[in-house]
Amino acid sequence: GLCSCDTSWVSLSRRRDAVGFGGRYSKLVQPIRAPIRGRPGRRPAKCSVIAIRNAVKQFGVQKVLDGLSFEVKSGEIVCLLGRSGAGKSVLLKCIVGLGQLDAGEICVDEFHVGSLNERDLFSLRRQCAMVFQQPALLDSLTVLENIGFGLEAERLDEETEKIRVESAVRRVGLELAVLPEYPLNLSFGAQKRISIARVLALNPKYFLFDEPTTGLDPV
Repeated sequence: GLCSCDTSWVSLSRRRDAVGFGGRYSKLVQPIRAPIRGRPGRRPAKCSVIAIRNAVKQFGVQKVLDGLSFEVKSGEIVCLLGRSGAGKSVLLKCIVGLGQLDAGEICVDEFHVGSLNERDLFSLRRQCAMVFQQPALLDSLTVLENIGFGLEAERLDEETEKIRVESAVRRVGLELAVLPEYPLNLSFGAQKRISIARVLALNPKYFLFDEPTTGLDPV
């Protein structure tokens, strides 16, 4: 999975002697700026999990991604650290097709993100789900309906959907009493937990978190 925070690249492990982020995480991963071998524009048959190759993204004169290349392999957790405006959120959005690179390519398993149509993008987002900086909940829907909204494509029966939703809510430390509530009646911290629960309910293959702990109440 990928997670963005405000500071460079950190690969996460379960080593007890590792430092930072609660003592669980280990080595720094520096962005690779060397050219990737192979013919330009060649579509890889399959990438390790998520592969970023020579990514370039520019807004006016400001270049936020400048030839960035790295891979996330199966089982790895990678944390993106950098100052505000460094391009962390931009990169995460480009991975799920909510933004387009100016140059370079992004590959998620068999998906070559830059060439996907709407149907394929939907499939990509089902298995590579993203939690945004803001909760991004639908104010007109209850918590139950917000979390269940993403499950509609699976055409689950009502009981199975309810079990998935309740399980996700418990996993983020909330009581089931929040299910009939509307987002505006809840604290920002509770809304953020619900946005995480909404992704958990999908059981995606990969998670992308954009500052997931921002606004959460301390334990």
